[in-house]
Amino acid sequence: METLVKLAAPAIGTAAGAFTVVGIIYLGMTLAGLLRGGGGEIRKAVAIIVAGLTCIAFAHLYGY
Repeated sequence: METLVKLAAPAIGTAAGAFTVVGIIYLGMTLAGLLRGGGGEIRKAVAIIVAGLTCIAFAHLYGY
């Protein structure tokens, strides 16, 4: 099982990096919407970023 996880770690790390970047972009768009007076979904953006960083940490633990 550990061998399978080590094989999947680079793919998971790459996908998580992209997920984190999307979360940061989403956070920027949300903050821009707040400046224009709209309601924002900051919690959703932060959750996307945290999920991506958690997956990156997992991949890092398994050698990515």
